[in-house]
Amino acid sequence: MTVLCAAGLGYEYKGGRVALSGVGLAVEAGECLGVMGPNGSGKSTLMRILARTLRPGSGNLEVGLALRDTAVVLDSLPFAESLSGAESLRRMLALRGVPRAEARSAANRTLATLGLADRAADAVSTYSTGMRRRLALAEALAAGSGLGLLLLDEPTLGLDVEGRLTLVGLLRSAVAGGGTVVLASNEPSFVGRACDRIIFLFDGRVVAEGRPTDLIADLGRPVSIEVDVDRPAASDPADGLPAGIEALRSSAGTLRFASERGTTSLPALSEWLAAAGHDVRALRIREPDLADVFLSLTGVSLDATRVVETDG
Repeated sequence: MTVLCAAGLGYEYKGGRVALSGVGLAVEAGECLGVMGPNGSGKSTLMRILARTLRPGSGNLEVGLALRDTAVVLDSLPFAESLSGAESLRRMLALRGVPRAEARSAANRTLATLGLADRAADAVSTYSTGMRRRLALAEALAAGSGLGLLLLDEPTLGLDVEGRLTLVGLLRSAVAGGGTVVLASNEPSFVGRACDRIIFLFDGRVVAEGRPTDLIADLGRPVSIEVDVDRPAASDPADGLPAGIEALRSSAGTLRFASERGTTSLPALSEWLAAAGHDVRALRIREPDLADVFLSLTGVSLDATRVVETDG
């Protein structure tokens, strides 16, 4: 079942700046789609159109679910500041028609999962930015199978590493249960774990789409390996290296390599390092990711700022 289908979406802000131009996408039930692109590339505009809080200037959008079956977390997070986190979440569930007892249970469970159990009774006005983001995610996710579509703009904002991993698990569970997720984020690791498919936006246009693993594989870039050593061997660092590993420019205390075989070459490299007489202190691996893919496609970094999106 196709939950979202858009064709030729366009939007122009006051002053004539084009935010979106000819954007099309289709998202199936049980799929998580990621949207990536620099600030000002059109991500937030697209999410607002998909959430039906902004009317596109051109093109067509079809959503196969009613608004009551959709949960939205955009860049602004409106809360009733005087309510506690638990009260705010229970009220949201009640508005979605969840029975009181079930709402209380779902609220407690979701707040605990997102690390807010010890602050559930505190007023939202006392919450930090990260806590408010987690509360917004809790309100989006607490209804479980009762929601068919989740639209999340920058869902990792304010979350630590543990919180991001928890969110990945929640999103994968939602998708496994037949839910559909569309999220906008420039966190390569998070998107790679959470999403089945991604689209890259650049200057308001889709420049590429596909599965994260396929896009990274198509890049054809080797894994970079750095090894800190206490006692470098006297021999040339390239002598007798295992097949598929290339020695790069190294410094006195750090050896650098490129591996065409990815992390599968680590056992052979470790054996070579020991045999060559290196005392290893630390080893760092840098695998190509979605940020590298975007840079290769556009020549622009994902963390670059294009033009700030604004209604003014």
